[in-house]
Amino acid sequence: MKNLPWLPALLLAVLLPTLSHAQTAAESLAQVKKLSEQGNHREAADLGKAALAKPDATGELLEATVIALGKLDEDREAADVVELAVKAHPLKWDVLVSAGKAFSPNEVMYLVDRSFDPAMQLEHSGRVLDGRFYRGNSANGGEYKSVKLRDRVRSIQLHVAAWDLVKLEGTKIQKVVVLCALHNSFLAGQDLSSPTALLALTDISKLPDYDDQSGLDEPSKGYPVDENGDPIFFKAASTWETAKNDGERLLWINHALSELNPSDTDEIMSRAEMAAGWFSLIVT
Repeated sequence: MKNLPWLPALLLAVLLPTLSHAQTAAESLAQVKKLSEQGNHREAADLGKAALAKPDATGELLEATVIALGKLDEDREAADVVELAVKAHPLKWDVLVSAGKAFSPNEVMYLVDRSFDPAMQLEHSGRVLDGRFYRGNSANGGEYKSVKLRDRVRSIQLHVAAWDLVKLEGTKIQKVVVLCALHNSFLAGQDLSSPTALLALTDISKLPDYDDQSGLDEPSKGYPVDENGDPIFFKAASTWETAKNDGERLLWINHALSELNPSDTDEIMSRAEMAAGWFSLIVT
């Protein structure tokens, strides 16, 4: 067989684009979204999972990957993907914010965040088989477990970690995004029609056990008072860490958002409506 000196050059020309061009996170994101729009959710999820292992992974890429898995009802796999992304990118605030969104049991998050896809939210229940928890509805048999409180605490943990990354040197927009996410996850499952629930200080140092729903119970009615019968008023803590109860934490979040964006009246109105619900007398 005669030598074909042009063959190696031809092969190199064909293979060079594949060998020299590693897909960026932005390109992977665009492809994941396109595949999902076409209904190819498994292919989209697998592409997203591979891209999330790269150093340039983003929170937006994590969200698109979790949404693709949500369309497949693969909640257990989605939860694993989220935790792997957090482990791989612990210093990326946007990845932590998106991870917290996935765990948050805030049923109305998609109403306050128009870009939020309900498929992004993990199923907050599952079953225990042979001592192992399987999230979602795919497992047959076993003991049903709710993880709503556990997921709320995990969501808060991730958003507090994101805040620690941006509070000193982050941009104004980054801080607002993180605080809004923390606000939503913090209020998840909380009934603010009574401020009694805010007297507690949610422990985020550890995750609650499966089926533990303490703190999500319907609070007692009426405004809380101290041992002398005087009303207990909440004030904003100076920092998240110094808050003595969840009421002080909530007001700290609201105050921090107001300082970052004084012209935005949404937080002021939110506090006014909350106070009106606590102190107004409804005559029927």
